[in-house]
Amino acid sequence: MEKEELIKKIDIFLNLAIQANCYNLIIKQFSEYKVKYIKQINISNAFYSYTFNALVVATVMELSKIYDSHSQSFNIHDLIIDCNENIEYFSDSLLENESATFEKINTSDDSVKENYFTPFKKQLENLEQQINNLKKQRNKIYAHNDKVSEKDLINKFSLYYTDIDLLINFALDFCTFAYSKLTNTRRSTAPLNINDWEKTLEIIKSSTTTEK
Repeated sequence: MEKEELIKKIDIFLNLAIQANCYNLIIKQFSEYKVKYIKQINISNAFYSYTFNALVVATVMELSKIYDSHSQSFNIHDLIIDCNENIEYFSDSLLENESATFEKINTSDDSVKENYFTPFKKQLENLEQQINNLKKQRNKIYAHNDKVSEKDLINKFSLYYTDIDLLINFALDFCTFAYSKLTNTRRSTAPLNINDWEKTLEIIKSSTTTEK
């Protein structure tokens, strides 16, 4: 495999992980803002309710693209294998702040270049239950309409916020690490203005207060 082809593959998965991360960050903001700006959100309650639900579905679908496995799919497990098989393309040096990411997922003496991806393989194995529940929810709730009730399926194949965080963070850690090793550049995992809709809520809050 050519180096540029591998970079393109990693870039695709990194973009998916960043997208899922941005959706998830906004979902978390909903939890905070629905308390902090409850009156302002209730002005357009239907809009915010449907936006929240759409973000949840979008997060699940983006993660499914990363972790899905079937005869026609190429998932993050396959990407790790490709990286490992083309280890000669990867830089030996660590970028600034990159060592922290590596230390976070490193469980043994894997700083040797040939063993770069060993800790990622181990961590992916530890996510087996979360990945299985993700695929079950995606197939039975979000992509198809099974006869079993949605509530029963969610209870059977539960995915908590912490599980979503684990899946997103693993994909981000691996993809940013691999991408930086191939390109000597580190991508941001979210835009700086990811929380800018709070400004809108603040304006609404100020205007309603002024009217009084």
